Amino acid sequence: FRKQIIPIYQNMTIDDVEATAPEVFVEMGVALIGLNRYKEANDVMFIEAQEKDEINPSLLMEQGRALMAKYNYPQSRDCMRDLIDINPRNADALAVLADNYLVDFQVGTKRYNLAEKYLNRALAVNPQHAEAHLVRGVLTLSDGYTSKAREDFERSVKLNPSSMRARGLLATCDYLDGHLDKVDSGARAALEINPRGAEFFHTIAVAIEQKFRYADVVKFCDRALEVDPYYWPAYATLGVNCMRVGEDNRGRALLAKSREHDTFNPWVLNTRKLMRHMDKNHRGWQSPRFSFRVPKPEYHVLKTYLEPLLEEALDSLSKRYKVELKLPIFIESFSEHRWFSARTIGLEGLAAAGACFGNLVTLTTPNALPGQNWGAVAWHEFAHVITLGLTDNRVPRWLTEGLSVYEEGHDRPRWARNFSMEVADAYGSGRLLPISELDFGFSKPKYPNQILMSYFQGCLIVQYIEKKWNFASVLSILKGYREHKPLERIFSEVLEVTLEEFDKGFFAFVDAWVRE
Repeated sequence: FRKQIIPIYQNMTIDDVEATAPEVFVEMGVALIGLNRYKEANDVMFIEAQEKDEINPSLLMEQGRALMAKYNYPQSRDCMRDLIDINPRNADALAVLADNYLVDFQVGTKRYNLAEKYLNRALAVNPQHAEAHLVRGVLTLSDGYTSKAREDFERSVKLNPSSMRARGLLATCDYLDGHLDKVDSGARAALEINPRGAEFFHTIAVAIEQKFRYADVVKFCDRALEVDPYYWPAYATLGVNCMRVGEDNRGRALLAKSREHDTFNPWVLNTRKLMRHMDKNHRGWQSPRFSFRVPKPEYHVLKTYLEPLLEEALDSLSKRYKVELKLPIFIESFSEHRWFSARTIGLEGLAAAGACFGNLVTLTTPNALPGQNWGAVAWHEFAHVITLGLTDNRVPRWLTEGLSVYEEGHDRPRWARNFSMEVADAYGSGRLLPISELDFGFSKPKYPNQILMSYFQGCLIVQYIEKKWNFASVLSILKGYREHKPLERIFSEVLEVTLEEFDKGFFAFVDAWVRE
């Protein structure tokens, strides 16, 4: 039926068009979307429906979903808001709007509160709304609460058993908790319902991408394309993550194919533009343990200083952390922040000077960091390579950032950050977080500079553990995360304290530190 949509439309007379209800054109548009013909759906079918009734609820819902699927989040939100204006109790629109805020990175951290607001409204209207439970689970999962998120995903699957996304998110919880056998059984159940259920595997890939599991993102995308080679969203995710794990040639080919079949994806567009820029303006070289690509004008300076600095970091940190890394480690530097941001997140505007994807480190060069210590940035990011490698990418944000700040000044005390005033102010005003909530300071900051403060607090926690116990305890904590253990169990086994006891001792340590 889908393939007959265009001939049916072309054979319609003016009278046929006039006599056809707007909902019919909406359904024809949805059929075209099923054929990956989004432009025709929007520019032909939805326009026909709009000319008949521009505030038709069916039109606004499907057009909003289509715009969201093709990354036009602001216009998608407009459609949902129009629906809510028509009917403030439209649970479908409220749930989609919440989902929209969660996935739109450019809204900033306020998107979490906005998503929660609309979710609460959706569930107040319909406590059994499958999509609202799914989105609430995504919000909870972003906080790291897999057990609580699982409850919503299980309910969503029960309410809508055919949802590959809900089943994929439930399997994500199993994956993050280390229950890989349950992931496999979940896959079998999903494929029994839909043998071409690539969305199941791609959903897992997208979710664990936020948890730094890039090698496994590649594996799950590969599984998605095994069951459906025409599932185009997986090509983009797979291409970007191949380039994060050192498979550049494969990544480029996948992104080219993605661009051919999905012309709306800004991450694909920006990454391919970046690759062309790097091909023209970057120069690379190999050392026994590293692979470098840097801007040509800074090649000689960076080869002279960056390579020995990172070789020293590798020797020093791998010895201290007792880890052997997979080699080579890929280092890419950029003299303009916009190119660094595009390489790191696929968009402009990342508020950072370096990033780590495991065995790939992206850095800004001295020209992009006037007046800042680019050497300390490189050392900081390389420390992430160590902690990610030691934990199989399972280290929480507070600990990997805390250790990277700690390591900045360990071998070079002059590089150590002086953050006593900031910590004193945060401590005095009660804004330091308990350790069980510290990751929220990165993902959901509630005041200016809370992200930076969370870096400092993570470093202080490392210093406190080293002083009260020893640095070997830090290594044991990292080992616990590698073994999928939860925070409470790790601290009970390694430090022999509850989280409440740890917080009490830590805040006493901070109080004494501030008063010195």
